[in-house]
Amino acid sequence: MSPFDRSELVELNERAQKMTAQQIVAWGIERFGDKLVIASSFSQEDVAVIDIAWRVSRRFRVVTLDTG
Repeated sequence: MSPFDRSELVELNERAQKMTAQQIVAWGIERFGDKLVIASSFSQEDVAVIDIAWRVSRRFRVVTLDTG
C-alpha cells in the first residue's frame, strides 16, 4: 500500500517539478526522517545525490547495490 493516494501524488509531482534537487532531498528527509534510505551503486549520479543529501542533513542511510 502506498503512503500517498493518487491525488497527493499528482500534487506532489507538480510541486516537485518546481523544486531544486536540494529542496526535493530536504522534503524527503523532512517527510521520512531517519527512515530515508538512498540506494547507491556509487555511480557519478549516485554520489551526487549522496553529496546533496549530506549538505542538507545527516539524517539518512545509504545502501549499496552491486550492479556487477
